[in-house]
Amino acid sequence: MGKKFKKPKIGTAEKFNAGSEVTNYDQNNPIFCLSNIPENCSDYGMKDVDKMKKAIFLDALYKRSQLTWNQIITNSRTNLGCEFIELTQIKARLSKNFDGENFMIFRTKGSTKSRIIGYRINDVFHIVAYDHKGKSYSH
Repeated sequence: MGKKFKKPKIGTAEKFNAGSEVTNYDQNNPIFCLSNIPENCSDYGMKDVDKMKKAIFLDALYKRSQLTWNQIITNSRTNLGCEFIELTQIKARLSKNFDGENFMIFRTKGSTKSRIIGYRINDVFHIVAYDHKGKSYSH
């Protein structure tokens, strides 16, 4: 028989000191949230995106998932880094969940003007658009 565990008493959670350490999310790898990508939008969503551009999208996210946030931020924007753009410069109507001032942009590989647009909260990058046509802002 296995060892039996004692049932914790109610009100003893403070013994664990959950949340007492400050997390430096810049040292973490990014987590990607795709739930804010417009579902039926042909310009900024995944509707009508061909297989090649979907592969480019996935490749861009996979390569960045192997880096820390600090590496992404310090990398060149034309490589695996990022750039920031003000909300007012975005032509598309994007997620209403975003209440900040700047979007973070990832460029994709190749000669395409495709961009992955989103915002970061802690170590999660919330993607709000896949601009596979290069129309969301002036390049």
